[in-house]
Amino acid sequence: MRVAIIGAGTVGSALGRGAVTAGQTVSVSATSPEKAAAVGATEAAQTLQRNLPNNPVVKAFSTVSAGRLGNPVEQGRHVH
Repeated sequence: MRVAIIGAGTVGSALGRGAVTAGQTVSVSATSPEKAAAVGATEAAQTLQRNLPNNPVVKAFSTVSAGRLGNPVEQGRHVH
């Protein structure tokens, strides 16, 4: 399925992540190409990790929320 999301804010980003996690192809539109690219870059790290399960993937951008940093769990595993 192909999913289009209008907006790259908190809700659009969360919906995009959920759709990608479910295996969907996602397109995101935003008020600027940079905002849409930031959402895409976040998804790229998660896609890499799924495809390289035995290798650590580290995302070095400040797009991770404080709540996520306080509870670093991915698919039921603690992420360090």
